[in-house]
Formats: sequence, C-alpha cells, structure tokens
Amino acid sequence: MSAPPRLVVVTGGRSGIGLACVERFRADGDEVVVLDRSDPDRPVDISDPAAVDAAFESLPRPPEVLVNAAGVGDGGLLVDMSFDVWRRVLSVNLDGAFLCLQAAARRMTTVGRGTVVNVVSINDEWPLRTAAAYCTSKAGLSMLTRVAALELGRLGIRVNAVAPGAIDTPLVAAAMDVPAVRTAMADRTPLASRIGQPDEVADVVAVLASDAARWMTGTIVTVDGGQRLLGEPDVAVLAGAISVPDR
Repeated sequence: MSAPPRLVVVTGGRSGIGLACVERFRADGDEVVVLDRSDPDRPVDISDPAAVDAAFESLPRPPEVLVNAAGVGDGGLLVDMSFDVWRRVLSVNLDGAFLCLQAAARRMTTVGRGTVVNVVSINDEWPLRTAAAYCTSKAGLSMLTRVAALELGRLGIRVNAVAPGAIDTPLVAAAMDVPAVRTAMADRTPLASRIGQPDEVADVVAVLASDAARWMTGTIVTVDGGQRLLGEPDVAVLAGAISVPDR
C-alpha cells in the first residue's frame, strides 16, 4: 500500500525557484499549496500575520513540508534607499519566512514531524552594492534557519536551507539582461560557466525535504555551481547602476 501524498506548502510558488519547487513536488506526487500574493485564486501576502494564519488554518491537515521561497530584491545605494524599500524587502524575505515557519511549526508539532526548507542566498555572506536590504534579509534568514533547527529538532521538525547563487529567475532578470553582467557571472561559475536554472535548486530542495536528508538539520546547502569560490562580480558597476572613480 503506497503512502498518501505529502502536503507541501510553497511560498512564492508562482515564479522562479518557488515555481520550480511546486513543479518538482507535484511531479513527485505531493499535494502542493501555493502561498503567493500574485496567485489569482487565493492571493496571500506572507508579510501579513493575519493572512498567514488564515492560510494555514485553511489547510486540511498539518503540512509535512514548508518551502520558504518567496523573495523580493528591491534595492539602491544605502544612502539613497527609502525606509519603505528597506521594510518591503525585510517584510517579505525575513518577516514572511518567520511567520510561515512559525505557523507551519505550530501545526507540525501536533503530529511530531515535519521539515522546512528556506531559500536563502550566497549573498547571506557575500555583499553586493545596492543590495543592502536583500543581503541583510538573507543573512537573517540563514540565522533563523539555524535557531529554528536548534529549537524544533526535539519536536521532530527539521529546518534546513539552500543558498543559491545567480539563478535565471525574474528576480535577477533585469541584471542578467545586461550582457556584461551575464558574462561576468558565467565567468565566475566554475561549474559549466553558465547561470543556474531554477529546477537545479528545486532538486536540492526536494532532497532536503525527503527522508534521504533525515539526519540533517540546521544545514545551509550552497547551490551555485561554485560561484561562492570566486565571489560574485560587482553587478551594480557592470549594470551601470553606480560608477566607481578610478584609483
């Protein structure tokens, strides 16, 4: 007798890495619920505590898996960035992930099992000009992953993360449309000298959410084709967003 399908919740599941995760889990036979503010059927703003509570209350049972893939990348130079931009990025990338993790964990504890996979970034450690809010949010989410793993392990809940490098998604489309940026990113990718694809991240997410990773928690798995080894190029300069005076 086959096991019933798992209930998987994916935030940001309408595009990019989130969409790739939705497609991967559904291909594996899982039941997937998407939480995304752009979903035409049931839009959910994950930065709104009431909306998150309502979304999880509506689930038919506690989820076996939560994937926090929602993210925005608005930015600008630190001295020019408005507080509204700063708060928008942090509210989605960090606050939203916290709210969904908390809501999922509260339900997972009732059955004594579950797994969470957060989508962070190699920019949790590697800074980029004009991306103070984004980099800070991902650094915070990496630490939230570790603390959550520490607290929830005794309750049967595993919490891990994937840290992608440059991946062909709408989040980075504008930058990747600049030939100099795409070329520099490819040159700094030891594996195959190209930009990563969303399904290549989703495959790792699927492993972390499976029993194959049953003895892993608090781990952040880099999925970047080796970009972290060389470091990312100065995207803001290559894209013409800022200029650096000659030394």
